Amino acid sequence: MLYAEAGLFASASASFINIQYKLFMKTKILFITGLILFFAYGYSGNGELSKNGSTANNVNIPSLNSNKTSDWKVKSLNLSGELANISSPPAKALYPDISILIPDTVKGNITGNTFLNYIWVDFEIKGNQQINFKNYGGSRIAEDNWGRAFEDNLRNTVKFNISNNELVFKDSLDKPVIVFIPK
Repeated sequence: MLYAEAGLFASASASFINIQYKLFMKTKILFITGLILFFAYGYSGNGELSKNGSTANNVNIPSLNSNKTSDWKVKSLNLSGELANISSPPAKALYPDISILIPDTVKGNITGNTFLNYIWVDFEIKGNQQINFKNYGGSRIAEDNWGRAFEDNLRNTVKFNISNNELVFKDSLDKPVIVFIPK
C-alpha cells in the first residue's frame, strides 16, 4: 500500500510541476509578446507611444493624405515614357481599378490592388517630399501590362506631391510616373 501511495504522490507531484511549468511558459510568452509589440509600435521618448516609432514633431514631413483621403486610384501611368490614362479595366479584371490605401503615417505599409492582384509595399516619407518604397509584394496572378507598369513605376518613385486633388509620384528625373485621384 505504501508503494501505491508513493506512486500517486509522485504522479500528482509531476502533474503539479507540469501545470506550474505551463503557467510559467505562458507568462513568459505573454511578456515577450508584449515587449515585441512595444518595440514594434514604437516609443517616441517623450512619454507617448507613436505610430511606427517615428514622430513628425519639429520636422516638416508632408503627408500623403493632405487632402484628407487615404484611398487613391490610378488615373494615369507611365507607359514607354508617356503618361497613359486608364479609361476602363480590361475584360479579365478582378478589380475595377488600380488603387492603394495609404495610412496617415510617415512610415508604414500601403495596400491595394492592380486590376488582377492584391498588392502591398512598405514606404517611408522623408523631408522635401522624398519617399522610399521597398518590399513590394502581391498575389502575382498573371499580371497584365497595367499591373507590371504600376509595379515598375512604383519602384522608380522617389518623390511625390499633391496638388489639384491629385497625388503624383515622380521618378529621379522629377517626371510623373503615376498620377492618383481620390477614390
